[in-house]
Amino acid sequence: SKVTFSSPQFGIVEHTKTELKGRILDKQLIAFILANCESTGGTPEQLTVEAGVFQTCKLSHSDKDASWIGMAPFGFIKYYLTYDDNFVEFELSSYHFANP
Repeated sequence: SKVTFSSPQFGIVEHTKTELKGRILDKQLIAFILANCESTGGTPEQLTVEAGVFQTCKLSHSDKDASWIGMAPFGFIKYYLTYDDNFVEFELSSYHFANP
């Protein structure tokens, strides 16, 4: 599987399963998060990004950091984070599920 994110701060960023090992969500966990979004502290949201329209679960990690989890490789549709006191935004721009 491969994902491409676009970021105003970093431009185009591509990731593969090998690069993200240990930081990815599998399809079963993504489905669980989406089905139980509110009970896990999230907010269900429909989100439109360059890669398409996704049903997501927005999980806030702090007042600035958040992740939108949806059915795409590795689970991340959009995320905000603070890195070295700088705000960084990433949105899914394309993806490809590898064959099982």
